[in-house]
Amino acid sequence: MNVLAYDKYLNHYSDQFAKEASMEELHQKCGIISLHIPLTTETKQMVDDKYLNQFHQKILLINTSRGKIVNHADLLQRILKNQMTGAALDVYENEKFETHTMQQQQVFRELIRTGKVIFTPHIAGKSFESKKKIAEVLIRKIKMIL
Repeated sequence: MNVLAYDKYLNHYSDQFAKEASMEELHQKCGIISLHIPLTTETKQMVDDKYLNQFHQKILLINTSRGKIVNHADLLQRILKNQMTGAALDVYENEKFETHTMQQQQVFRELIRTGKVIFTPHIAGKSFESKKKIAEVLIRKIKMIL
């Protein structure tokens, strides 16, 4: 697999694992898009119909960053029109299911019904390595206090 990476604010970060690319290159070459970005006013609802329409092929979208970056209604429409391979979502537009609007409930149910969306309970960052790193950071901070 060739891994392309785009970062609006960094330059010269290519390494043996990923090649720096422009957003246009991602649109032309990528079949899988994995989001690893913070939620800001700039990124909120960034992945909408207009954004998804720029890809030259059907894509599989992976979102493990923040749910409000992806417009789920637009995602659903692209999947229903067979314009996307599917999605893997670890985060949701509204993380509090008990406060979903009727429209959010309907979109969520429809995404499930497509059979092309995998949902996980916001656990993408949970690994043995991340637990170890959290413990190491906590130990350093406790030592600083003592």
